[in-house]
Amino acid sequence: MNIEELSDYQTDNGICYAQTLLITEIRLPNKSTPLHLALSEITPFVYGCPLLELVELYNFIEIEAIEDIVHIISHLSNVYVKWNEMYLLSRLENFKESDLQDFQKAINDWGNIFIKLFRDISRSNLKFSKLHSWIYHIVDTIREHGAINGYTTETYESLHKTYVKIPYRLSNKKNVEKQIMENIQCRAIVMRNRVKKTKTPVAFTYTAKLFDFNFSEAIINEHRDNLKLNKNMSKGFAKFIDCLNSYLKLLNTTSEDCRIKIYSSVTLKNSAILRAVDNFHDRP
Repeated sequence: MNIEELSDYQTDNGICYAQTLLITEIRLPNKSTPLHLALSEITPFVYGCPLLELVELYNFIEIEAIEDIVHIISHLSNVYVKWNEMYLLSRLENFKESDLQDFQKAINDWGNIFIKLFRDISRSNLKFSKLHSWIYHIVDTIREHGAINGYTTETYESLHKTYVKIPYRLSNKKNVEKQIMENIQCRAIVMRNRVKKTKTPVAFTYTAKLFDFNFSEAIINEHRDNLKLNKNMSKGFAKFIDCLNSYLKLLNTTSEDCRIKIYSSVTLKNSAILRAVDNFHDRP
């Protein structure tokens, strides 16, 4: 699959995602303005592009052409893993005390990540009665009533009354669920009608400069073999020469005597920040 085929496939069949490896400013001796390019890798995580799972594709992309940035956060996958671990324990038909302790630990591990991820974006600050009941009462409920799979409708109704309705009515006197729902609805209406501040487009700007050197294969290889760099930046230097030569070939020029600057991040015209630095690649 070449670049033209990739463009056609993107246009007709959806979007492909890329991992930014290096953010560069390249000055050519025969051009007055520098090239602002991001060395990117088409990632294995793609939607609607099954062919790309079979090939590796690296290419320089003009930074000015980048509009949308997607950050994949490892905590999102971690919370899913923790949920599966917790769910498997909840399906046990018989619980020993050690099983209940393991189950409570699994609930706490999942709950800590879940709350940290979604508390700030939840309009109710995650004030969900079922979430509260699950984290704080489900293990004691199993001790008293047995495995969850054996519960009848009457059991669930009784537990809901005991662990949800009564505690909240005691703290809010009456009609707690109605009050909570009305409060959430009011917040949602306010959020929808709030006037958002428009951002004035600005020319993209770079942050800290990581490397500044005259282009040579020896220097590129030296950075590639630098053990202090993480795998994404090392991969970027490993593909740098081939990708640069391919890009400059389209411009009918060569990499001779060009000056390379590599930055940790760049702010795009829409104020989004594109990052390519060790501590960002490796952050949780």
